[in-house]
Amino acid sequence: MKAVLWSAAWCVGVLACSAPPKAKTIGPADPPAAALATAQRVASGELPSVARWRAHLTDELMPFWMTPDALGSPVGNFPTFRCNDGTAFRPAAPCPELAEAGGWIKQELGRDYTRMKSRQAFVYGVAYHVTGEEPYLAAAAAGVTWLRQHAYERDTGSAVSYWENGKPQPPAPQRTAQDLAYAQLGLAFYYYLTRDPEVLADLVRLEQYMMKAYWDPAPPPAGASSAGSCPTAERQGRASDKSWCRSSIRSTHTCCCWRRCSKILRSPRPGSATCSCSRA
Repeated sequence: MKAVLWSAAWCVGVLACSAPPKAKTIGPADPPAAALATAQRVASGELPSVARWRAHLTDELMPFWMTPDALGSPVGNFPTFRCNDGTAFRPAAPCPELAEAGGWIKQELGRDYTRMKSRQAFVYGVAYHVTGEEPYLAAAAAGVTWLRQHAYERDTGSAVSYWENGKPQPPAPQRTAQDLAYAQLGLAFYYYLTRDPEVLADLVRLEQYMMKAYWDPAPPPAGASSAGSCPTAERQGRASDKSWCRSSIRSTHTCCCWRRCSKILRSPRPGSATCSCSRA
């Protein structure tokens, strides 16, 4: 992934450094809309061609990601760490760039991260999306299958963040929403490509777990009781105002607001589907 990111950054840098367009100087008092309206865009003729973008992907990026070491053992169990020459990290004989890496990297070398496997599956999916070449889709499918079999937990509904000494870590309540979001990345793009219903079911299960485990309602606002009743303004009938409903739901998350506003906005309440507050 580092190679992809650095290469992408290099491409952006080349574009940014070649004949930069002259733009009007925007004063500090000018609103953002004015800045956007007056900024000049790079002419379409100055952008790389579709053929050049495709060649960049197939000739310059993907060779690093299509080696046996990159594809993992078994294929789909993508390694978290690889050396600059593309070979997998081997603790018994580490390459210098990893053996001499900074402390924050060294302490991670014994871990195998779900987020890295999921990102790599995403890369293969994008490569297939650009080229239509089946080996990329096969690599994405292998990564998705491995994640579904090993990272996605059927008992908790969560997903493993990393393995250390072969053991999944940390316990489900200690995992971050960011790690779980990355666990969905490769599967989500694969579903976009294939519409595989089983992959969608796993994505939905993890999303539901996240909304249940990580949803943190705000305290009741002024005018609402601790039991979660609606603000005074809503009891006076302002729930018919869509803009008020949107701002109230974002700021209060009280059950009563959802009961009154959800029909107007046609959106379900995130998290638990049940509400225990009074219908004031």
